[in-house]
Amino acid sequence: MRLAGEAQRAAFLSEYVAAVGPLLKKYGNPDGDPYRVVLAVHPQPEEEQ
Repeated sequence: MRLAGEAQRAAFLSEYVAAVGPLLKKYGNPDGDPYRVVLAVHPQPEEEQ
């Protein structure tokens, strides 16, 4: 995946939260076991030559 810059990264995160949020609300249960939902986005390291 390639993101063009900060604005695109922010837009991606906003859309991700909008997509996942309803699922968390639908299936979340205060009496259930606690879990964390994690999304990690970081630059890919450059390949050594």
